[in-house]
Amino acid sequence: MRWARWSKRGTKGRLLPNPLKRSSGRPNSVRRPAPGRPGKLADQDWADAAAWRAQGLTDTEIGQRLGWLPDTVRAAGGTPHINRVGHAFFKTRMRDEGAIFGGEVSGHYYFHDFYNADSGTLPALLMLEKLSMEGKPLAELLEPLRSKYFISGEINSEVADQQAKMEEIAERYSDAHQYRLDGISVEYDDWHFNVRPSNTEPLLRLCLESLVSHEDMERRRDEVLALIRS
Repeated sequence: MRWARWSKRGTKGRLLPNPLKRSSGRPNSVRRPAPGRPGKLADQDWADAAAWRAQGLTDTEIGQRLGWLPDTVRAAGGTPHINRVGHAFFKTRMRDEGAIFGGEVSGHYYFHDFYNADSGTLPALLMLEKLSMEGKPLAELLEPLRSKYFISGEINSEVADQQAKMEEIAERYSDAHQYRLDGISVEYDDWHFNVRPSNTEPLLRLCLESLVSHEDMERRRDEVLALIRS
């Protein structure tokens, strides 16, 4: 799961231009929508630096209904969507959705105006612009998120039978909302997690988020990890 879709009207902002922008305005430049028209984007808090544009994708390790990313996207007037991990799946979905932005927890960020390809330079420039506009250290800008959303990060476990283990997880948490876009995602009212198989190694990858506390996240994380590794 990774990235979101949103639509924002009438808001102001600016985005650093793509150095490859053509004078024709064809889609390999990051451009601002005309005033009063919907823009397109999607992602986390630093996206507030350009919250006037919206529509994008996020990978399956981020919750579909709750968590820092859906909340941030909805607060900016958007609708979050998730997608299967992998650049090929992202590029196809972004074309289908007309999304201008997509991102993965792994740190890959995709831009419609960069041929739906990922770029590390544009996010870095956006981060630098956000810091210069706010005049605050990054830790201070992230504090509102870090004090509300408690995330495990991606944790790998070597598993002999990945599919059998995911079925065991599904049975254990059968009272939760579940979906199978990429591995298995389990959602409760105040915490959620995703477990998905690696495409290249005999691993299951866990990413878990709690809305309660850091201690609750650690307790839930250890509970799910114990099941995965049993």
